[in-house]
Amino acid sequence: MIDEINLAVWRLDLNHQVIELNRAGRQFFGLSDADPIDAEPIAGIDWRSAIHPEDREQAQAALLASTESLDEVACDVRARATAQGAYRWFRFGARARRRDLAHLGWTCFARNIHDVFLERASLQQSDRLLRVTLGVSNMGSWRLDKGAARVDIDEFLRDFWQLPATESSPLLSAVIERVHPSDRERFKRASERAWKSGILDGLFRLLYADGSVRWQRTVGVLTNDSASRHPVMIGVTADVTDRQEVRQELRLSSQRLKVALGISKVVLYTMDRELRFTWLHSAEGNLDHMIGKRDDEIRENPAQAQALMAFKREVLETGVGGQRSFVLDVDGEALHLDSSIEPLYDEDGQLQGLAGAVFNVTKRRRAEIALREANQRKDDFLAVLSHELRNPLAPIRTALALMREFDTPETRQRALPIVERQVRQMSRLIDDLLDISRLTNGRLSLHREPVDMTELLRYIGSARAMVLQSQEQHVEVSLPERALVIEGDRGRIGQVLANLFNNASKFTPRGGRVWLDAQADGSDLVIRVRDNGIGIAADQLERIFEKFAQLPRDEGMTDAGLGIGLHLARELVTMHGGSIVARSEGLGKGSEFIVRLPLIERDAVPAVTESRQAPPPSALSVLVVDDNPDITETMTLLLQAWGYRTLSASDGAAGLALVKAQQPDVVLLDIGMPRMDGYELARQIRALPGGKAVSLIAVSGWGQPADLARSREAGINEHLLKPVDPTRLREALERCALA
Repeated sequence: MIDEINLAVWRLDLNHQVIELNRAGRQFFGLSDADPIDAEPIAGIDWRSAIHPEDREQAQAALLASTESLDEVACDVRARATAQGAYRWFRFGARARRRDLAHLGWTCFARNIHDVFLERASLQQSDRLLRVTLGVSNMGSWRLDKGAARVDIDEFLRDFWQLPATESSPLLSAVIERVHPSDRERFKRASERAWKSGILDGLFRLLYADGSVRWQRTVGVLTNDSASRHPVMIGVTADVTDRQEVRQELRLSSQRLKVALGISKVVLYTMDRELRFTWLHSAEGNLDHMIGKRDDEIRENPAQAQALMAFKREVLETGVGGQRSFVLDVDGEALHLDSSIEPLYDEDGQLQGLAGAVFNVTKRRRAEIALREANQRKDDFLAVLSHELRNPLAPIRTALALMREFDTPETRQRALPIVERQVRQMSRLIDDLLDISRLTNGRLSLHREPVDMTELLRYIGSARAMVLQSQEQHVEVSLPERALVIEGDRGRIGQVLANLFNNASKFTPRGGRVWLDAQADGSDLVIRVRDNGIGIAADQLERIFEKFAQLPRDEGMTDAGLGIGLHLARELVTMHGGSIVARSEGLGKGSEFIVRLPLIERDAVPAVTESRQAPPPSALSVLVVDDNPDITETMTLLLQAWGYRTLSASDGAAGLALVKAQQPDVVLLDIGMPRMDGYELARQIRALPGGKAVSLIAVSGWGQPADLARSREAGINEHLLKPVDPTRLREALERCALA
């Protein structure tokens, strides 16, 4: 019976001697059927001889262990049937033989498991390799039987899911609890679908106890257990937190880049080696129509296209990128562009074409150009200002020298009008500069009242006609008979008209003509000042109203002025709700300035009340207070010439002492004096007994609205600007006498 078993079997006695073996056993020990075998024991057989020396101790231990067991004890060992044969794997087993509980020996067997062992070893090696791979990849494996409450996981997932170290098969509910609450329902639905579709693939967040968040990618497939054929889901879960954070940063970077490109209005593009566009991006519109085309096929100006392509060819040929600035005509507009180009290579380092960026810097360049022009205008203005200030000073100085050398009535009669005209010219120049400053700072105010423009224009036309006749120029005035009334500042409107007349006279040669006419046009008053002078080029008609604007010198102008008169005129007219434009048919054909102002409905201009007769000057005493001795002396001499009784002081403290001692009727005081300025002097005079009866007139170079307001707050009655017009000073003194 034992020979029929296809398994090497042999029996041992208590001395570990072989006493019986079957045919397969003979083959296991390398015996042939012809070899003699003694009955007991079988001579020459050492059952351990066939076993690999390194495995004999393990086999002997299994044999002895079976003595204490009712079952067989087995182990895997290497053995070979012949001395020259190769070792193969066998399953060695032993069971104790007993009779009436008495130990008689052992029954041993050896089953050839070599192929199975190698397959199992290969699987174990693959499993170890898989585990190493998963560990390096921040990845772990899991297995879940359908309907099971627990999931088998490896060490990586136990740590990743922060499960207890003893949990190799945690509850599925414990794993689900680790999923972020916001992703938990989605995770459950994905798991349920996987049992139907056979595939699980999802990206979910984990929420740790400390509040930190990790990202996991879980992939699984549905299969059947090889033994039970029961459905089972096997898969892997990877920690993809770093990758998700990189993706999130890339998304944010992409969004920031998109916003930046939109704000900067940059155009990005790529081109092939034939300089044809292959891709374009623009925040301002779709440029797909340019794909596949070259610059010379789409640009309006061929010369501009060739210059741009030459730059691109240079980058292609040298492989060195660069930046250039270009002006391109696009839809009839000249655009200033900054172009940056770099060579474009593939992964093998082969030149494929170009990558470029184009920045529209038109606004910046125009601003730079405007700034340079403004800077130039400023320099021109300062040069002209120096000239304009020297011009009046020259005849004044000459006139004074004449009167010093030849102090005769005839000399004074001829020199004094010259000085007066030049002083008026300088005063007008300074007033215009102050008005420009007030306009710039928003401090120019208007004293609005009904103004009969017919009467004002008639007065100005008559006054200017006398001036122009002295220059051999003729004035023609055409005005309506009825009153044309506006609401405005009479002085400022007169200033506008004076500027227009001055310009007409300045740019009209001797013997030329100037026309002034006015008429109602609906609800507007239209005033025209026209001349037959040198005219204005068409491209300068609007520019002449800019601050400090100077017309080109080659247009025949020898005295262009400061370039502020027309700017000031336009601003003043605009403040009155009107407009002013210039017209000219060209150089040498004269010019025309048209002013429009809104009319108001008035039956008549308010009647002027009859004025009282002022007392004679000798009835008033006037105190002059100024820290400039030349001003004090000349003002005192002028007042004495008019018949006033005068006193003088060189500072505020001395002036206050004279007011206390002499009690003058009027005080002419400077504002910018050291130690005690004019405001403080006025306040202290008003605080004296009888001080409120004293008339205070400020004569100062400070004339901003804030200065005038401070004068009123200090109790000053009148505020005149230096150099003071003698007529205005006399009128102010007369008003004080009547007060």
